[in-house]
Amino acid sequence: MMIVHDAAAADAPRNFLHSLRGFFVVAVVLSSISSFVCAFHPASKSIRHSGYAAAGRSGIHTSTSDTNQHRGSSSKRKLLVLAAKKNKWTNFDDFCAEQETRAIAASESWIVDATGFLEPEQSSALLATLGGRADVASLSVGSYRSSGGGRRVRCIYTNPDLGYDEATADSDYVCYLKIDNVGLSQCGPWPNVFVKIGLSLETVGDVFVVSNESTVYLALAPESEKTCVRLLPKELPGTGVTVTKLSKEDMNAEMEAISDSDGIVLEDMEVQRVDRRK
Repeated sequence: MMIVHDAAAADAPRNFLHSLRGFFVVAVVLSSISSFVCAFHPASKSIRHSGYAAAGRSGIHTSTSDTNQHRGSSSKRKLLVLAAKKNKWTNFDDFCAEQETRAIAASESWIVDATGFLEPEQSSALLATLGGRADVASLSVGSYRSSGGGRRVRCIYTNPDLGYDEATADSDYVCYLKIDNVGLSQCGPWPNVFVKIGLSLETVGDVFVVSNESTVYLALAPESEKTCVRLLPKELPGTGVTVTKLSKEDMNAEMEAISDSDGIVLEDMEVQRVDRRK
């Protein structure tokens, strides 16, 4: 019996492996090209960044669209306040509705809740909204120098049956400081000073500057007191700058003794751009 050796049949498995290897190499090359194109294509970037972004190492993810929405909401509130300062906006419905919900929650929970220091337009609209509600106690604290017209106040929310009065709320949520020996001619805008030492302007109330006495009076949230006492003497120009805490009674007594002829000025609490070239 003669056995015929078929070389083509013997090489078939080897040829198949070569073909498979070639196909795999082509697939890898095409995949690499696709990844390279996607990395630089604008559309692919938008798709990649519109998903989820890792937040630290906690494994919690937050959607960038949600983050942008939150930023937009924050920007809207800032624009609302800015427009109010320029008398271009008088409708505070959104702000008042949000705060009314907050006040109702405080009342129903029998707790005391406080806002930061508000602009006069905000506090006026808010107190007008809450003034007619019998189920919510809304108090205004932080105002002083009644004869000179204070502006910035904090609003306090609680249950009316709790018996929480305005004097107690003022003591709990506001402190008063007197700053002496300030070199006012060399001092920058006061909002800028507070921001520089790390304070949010929401924690700062009215600031009265008495130029003839090189003295400044201010109201602020209690959590900012230590920062002011520790850092303002170092930050402010002047020789022997001191910061003293006053009671509400002492603050009112000193303010009543000051007249307009003493050069008293109520500061505008808005950060200003300072030209360092001058």
